[in-house]
Amino acid sequence: MSMLNELQEVVESLTPEQRTLLAELLAGAASTADEPIAIVGMAGRFPGAPDVDAFWQLLVEGRDAISEIPRGRWNADAFYHPDKETPGKMATRWGGFLEDVERFDAEFFGITPREAAAMDPQQRLFLETAWEALEDAGLPTASLRRTATGVFVGVSNFDYVWHQFRSLRDVDAYASSGSAHCIIANRISYLLDLTGPSVAVDTACSSSLVAVHLACQSLRAKECDLALAGGVNLVLTPHLTVSLSRWGMMASDGRCKTFDSRADGFVRGEGSGAVVLQRLVDAEHGGARILAVIRGSAINQDGKTNGLTAPNGAAQQAVIRQALARAGVSPADVSFLETHGTGTSLGDPIEVEAIHEVFGGHTAHCVLGAVKTNIGHLEPAAGIAGLIKVVLALRHGTIPRNLHFQAQNPHLTLAPGIELANETRPWAGPRMAGVSAFSFGGTNAHVVLEEAPARALEATEVPASPHLLALSARDAEARRQMAVRHAQALETAKDPALTVEGVAALRALHRDHLDERLVVLADGRAGAAEALRSFAEGRPHPDVVYGSKRPNARCVFVYTGQGQPWLEMGRELWRTEAVFREAAAEVDAAFQRVSGRACAEGPLERTDVAQPAIFRLQIALTKTLAHWGIRPDAVVGHSVGEVAAAWAAGILTLDEAARVVHHRARLMERTAGLGAMASVAWPLAEAAAFLEAHPSVVIAAHNGARDVVLSGYPEALEKVLRALEARGARCKKLAVAYAFHSPQMDALQGELVGELQGLRPKAPRIPFFSTVTGQRERDAVGTPEYWAKNMRERVRFAEAIAGAHADGCSNAFLELGPHPALTPYITDAPTAYGMRRGQDDRRGLLSAVASLYVHGIEPDWSRLVGRADRRWSLPAYPWQRQRHWLALHETASTYRTEWIPDATPSAAVAPKRYHLVADDGALAEHLRAAIQASGGVCAAGSFDVDEVLLALPSLQAARAFVQRLLDTEHRPRVTFLTRAAMHLDGDAEVSPELAALWGFGRALAHEEPSLGATLLDLPASPHDGEATAVLARLAGAPAERQAAWRKGQWHVPRLTAYALPSPAPLDGEGTFLVTGGLGSLGLATAQRLVSSGAKTLALVARRAPNAEQRSAIAALQAKGARVMTVQANVADAGDLARALEELRASAPPLRGVFHAAGVLEDGLLAGSSREAFDRVLSPKVEGGWNLHRLTKDMNLQHFVLYSSATAVLGAAGQTSYAAANAFLQGLAEHRRALGLRAVCVHWGAWAESSMASDAVMAQLRGRGFDTMAQELALDALEGALRDGATDVTVVDANWKTVLERHPLLERFLERLARAEEKKPSAVDPIVAVLAATPAGQRAKVLYGHVRAVVLSAMGMHPGTDVRPDQGLVELGLDSLLAVTIANRFSRDLAQRLPKTLIYDHPTLQRLTEHLLGVLFPPGDTVQTARAEANALGALAGASHETIQSLLDEELASLLPSAEFV
Repeated sequence: MSMLNELQEVVESLTPEQRTLLAELLAGAASTADEPIAIVGMAGRFPGAPDVDAFWQLLVEGRDAISEIPRGRWNADAFYHPDKETPGKMATRWGGFLEDVERFDAEFFGITPREAAAMDPQQRLFLETAWEALEDAGLPTASLRRTATGVFVGVSNFDYVWHQFRSLRDVDAYASSGSAHCIIANRISYLLDLTGPSVAVDTACSSSLVAVHLACQSLRAKECDLALAGGVNLVLTPHLTVSLSRWGMMASDGRCKTFDSRADGFVRGEGSGAVVLQRLVDAEHGGARILAVIRGSAINQDGKTNGLTAPNGAAQQAVIRQALARAGVSPADVSFLETHGTGTSLGDPIEVEAIHEVFGGHTAHCVLGAVKTNIGHLEPAAGIAGLIKVVLALRHGTIPRNLHFQAQNPHLTLAPGIELANETRPWAGPRMAGVSAFSFGGTNAHVVLEEAPARALEATEVPASPHLLALSARDAEARRQMAVRHAQALETAKDPALTVEGVAALRALHRDHLDERLVVLADGRAGAAEALRSFAEGRPHPDVVYGSKRPNARCVFVYTGQGQPWLEMGRELWRTEAVFREAAAEVDAAFQRVSGRACAEGPLERTDVAQPAIFRLQIALTKTLAHWGIRPDAVVGHSVGEVAAAWAAGILTLDEAARVVHHRARLMERTAGLGAMASVAWPLAEAAAFLEAHPSVVIAAHNGARDVVLSGYPEALEKVLRALEARGARCKKLAVAYAFHSPQMDALQGELVGELQGLRPKAPRIPFFSTVTGQRERDAVGTPEYWAKNMRERVRFAEAIAGAHADGCSNAFLELGPHPALTPYITDAPTAYGMRRGQDDRRGLLSAVASLYVHGIEPDWSRLVGRADRRWSLPAYPWQRQRHWLALHETASTYRTEWIPDATPSAAVAPKRYHLVADDGALAEHLRAAIQASGGVCAAGSFDVDEVLLALPSLQAARAFVQRLLDTEHRPRVTFLTRAAMHLDGDAEVSPELAALWGFGRALAHEEPSLGATLLDLPASPHDGEATAVLARLAGAPAERQAAWRKGQWHVPRLTAYALPSPAPLDGEGTFLVTGGLGSLGLATAQRLVSSGAKTLALVARRAPNAEQRSAIAALQAKGARVMTVQANVADAGDLARALEELRASAPPLRGVFHAAGVLEDGLLAGSSREAFDRVLSPKVEGGWNLHRLTKDMNLQHFVLYSSATAVLGAAGQTSYAAANAFLQGLAEHRRALGLRAVCVHWGAWAESSMASDAVMAQLRGRGFDTMAQELALDALEGALRDGATDVTVVDANWKTVLERHPLLERFLERLARAEEKKPSAVDPIVAVLAATPAGQRAKVLYGHVRAVVLSAMGMHPGTDVRPDQGLVELGLDSLLAVTIANRFSRDLAQRLPKTLIYDHPTLQRLTEHLLGVLFPPGDTVQTARAEANALGALAGASHETIQSLLDEELASLLPSAEFV
């Protein structure tokens, strides 16, 4: 009896209850082992490693990626203290950090700059990582739309919230979605249109490995068919590190010393990792590249143990056992464990003990690894970092060593067979590993992996050469960088199995096809690499085609007329393409049925041979292109080419078309030798008028605006051509002995109509633009009579092409024929041709496909490339990251002081007592006379007066006088009288020292308000009546405390918003000198200079650099800059001269000076000493003057003076600092008067400034000021360098609060305060502008306004290149922005517009057209003449943004663009 029969008898003997129990037991046993899950793609960005390949190199080379906290995160010095118990401090200054986390390629994902800045950088980082993982998996995102693809992301930290909600006035709608952890997963699902589970997982340190487990479970439960899983972590603020320090978790030396006796904690790290998962059976079936296999996984919880954050060995044992059981393997199968391994004195022994309990005695060999020793503890991303490390180790057959191991922790007990990975070693197969991640909250995870199954390569048919290697990107620069990366990959690949056809197939079938495109017609790796290099370097190359995808691209097939056939046309296509051969055979068969013989053979000069041959070629080309996925959206045919066009449009069957060609060609051949034809460059109307006197010559074809073809008897034509050439026309005789499309065809028409009886033409399936009528024909035009006209009448090709343009079918034109004859006449659209005489015709047709593809005509790539070899991984996308960071309204606010005439009438001068101190004898004399004339008294030597008038030549004299005054009980009003301290339009000179006196006075006004400090500036040259004007100004109590007398009128200052141009790269040649070069502002300036192209820096400071400063300098040098530190005191002219001389001898010529040296020493004037005053003045005043004097004869590109906003606004306790900085303003004006370069920047507080202590920041915010992000401040600096202004104020302020705290500034700040409080008016000036604009210009003006409004709302730079027909949704428009923009236009135009306005009209062009129709409906009768007269005046009322946008558009319209290399 067989075993099966025995089992059957046993089962039959069971009771029903026993059978049910047996079934349940069998089902449970079957489900014990998890279904294997394949890892088919992965990506990561880790400390010291921008991608997984670099990550493997870091691991296998045993590199330590830990560094000091970058300056851009926070001031490590301010927060560090070795004592972990110190409140508000952290016990570490180390971490594993990523570079450029503030940068993100928002445009790639269609996210507006406004929203990108509000997004947690963890969202942005993981979004890029997810895309790279899908690329690595060979899964175009377009293929995933509306599929059950899941997204599972581990995330825990929330540092960016401190930026997002730092100031409630800066919180906008995007802060909510930007800060929510769930959106990290949800945004990926949204952007890629995925419908599977989308989950953010927060279990702290085990988050990402739990995410992988949940993704596997979801795949097994068939909730999804593909899953992205991973985690992300960034350390952006000190808050959590301070907390972890208080726990005692931070390693004292910033290193994870896992399993070492010195283990004393971990170091925090950043990173992002993602894997793409698929059920193994599906991955194998789909031919995916399998990196590794997840055999099983498990998660659990500690429950209530010794403490919430204490690790629990029993729970760790349990989760590992459960994962092994689900994998269906035993501990003996596992030879490598990537441990949680944080390097804590408590955690390491507990984890090793758990491993001992599970594996001890059950394994012959198992190695324990710890990636945290390389990159730190990535917290929620730690598990995915460990998993990716294991996948890499499985693939390379190597186990990397752990770092920082000296002696084993004495509390560890390693069972026999278990050892630490203290050296890199080979890993023999079969390879299986486990990965652990344990959370301080008690959630544990373990995953069991094994190496990918071996798979034999399938033989595939390789298409003939050349191969279309297609690259694409979101923008042109990314496309260029992609070309470089692929060139490098092709050049450096050592394995000959990586072929250019393999790369072409991977690119075509397994990458997304984005808008900026490039195709190389590649024959081999070396040739393809050279072509890509040429493109990247801007050199033309015959095998390169590039262009931009056009929206809703449509292709017009243009079928050539008799043209220039050649003997071997189509031969290569016949040899290599079965579809071409079959199509040609079908045409031959059709001719056989029509004429009793196949396509005629004989000399191609004969029309009855050439026309059938061209027709056969055109049909075969059309069918070959259709096989490749390229089909016409419209057709045009020239002369006999119109027959093929009619067939392609479905008007004629193939037999009918062959019949037309056969009889047409047969009849036309009768006229051989009777005629001649010539092409003439002459406008149609002029040619027609000229030929009225020559009736025997006619216009046979109108091909272009200045191109006609003439036809007639040879002698008559020759005479006409000579006459036309005499008039300057370019004439070219055609190589034909016929007079086609001329009266010579008249006698043939009737016979042709008779031969074609029985045709049954149909209406065209696609647009058919007739060259007989010159327009689109929608009816069944292919009658016998039509073809008679086609033979006789003029070919109206130009009219047909114009019709195609007008009909919207003009995205691309493809000429099909033996040689390009018509494409030169087609303008305003990309053109391509399928064949050229004497060239490889297959290559030519593929080149045409490439040309169409780069402009948006999509081929069927599966027909053009072979099956992709999925073993290879192509270069990742080159992100074009830009800075997106929340700060002062996402930009630095910039201002300038403007002087305006003061219309306030002067009061009558009343008798007063004056104390007059004046060094200017003439002014003193005039003032005394004016005082006496008013009945007043000059009380010399007494402070018991109403007014003190000071006209002193020096700041120190004024300081000393005011200090004496403050020692008295009297508080008269003090007025400082200066000459040429301020620069107004028309002034020729400025006194820097007297400018310093204005800074002093501005600060004094805040510090001692009872003195009523007033500043009056007089012109450099005395004028009659100025003394009387001064007394009249001081009569009463004027609200204006600052004024300048020029040309008989007082002028008053107003701080005004001032727009700076965008930053641009420097001319980096020469040496750039930065004083205060080792301070926070100086080093930040140096970093920006290097980023902007500076190659040589000289950092001047009084002391040698410390360790941190040396590290910053090394970072600059690592970027390729030469950096010299120069010890010198800029306030010492001799010392500075020595330093400059040394530089002259050892460095390139000085090109720029950035004077950032300064000392801040606050204190009230009443108690300050001259020495304290000088300490503040010296670096600014003497230093600035010395730099000016010693460099004025050098050809400097930049001379930049770092001032403070206190010089402009004043501040109590800062009379010396305000004076010192105001001197710099005067120095800049002085240099400008000498014709030298200079700009003075009055800075507000920088967030990263060493001067900006917490106490100072708190004080500033209380006064209405906030700190500026360093990057934004430096952006403003670069804008100031481009702008050319002498000074600019850069400050973050709430002007309403500033005025509440400083009422003295009411008039000075009135414009800014009014702007903050301004309520929108019912009608924006744009309405008045449009009403006064000529009707024909309104669309252009309104478009400029629409563009400015939309770009501003989306947070995009005004100069952003946005096409009029570009969809706004693809630029990142969402419902919130759509409503915001609709509301703005409702307000601007005083119209009730629907909230769906932008979705109803989703491009700038359509939106403009709609709004123009709303404002000016058909029939509107605004008087044109009046509009013309008022247009320029009305434009003066338009906003700056509207006018700038109009200028941008006008400029763009004038710039040519290249389509091909």
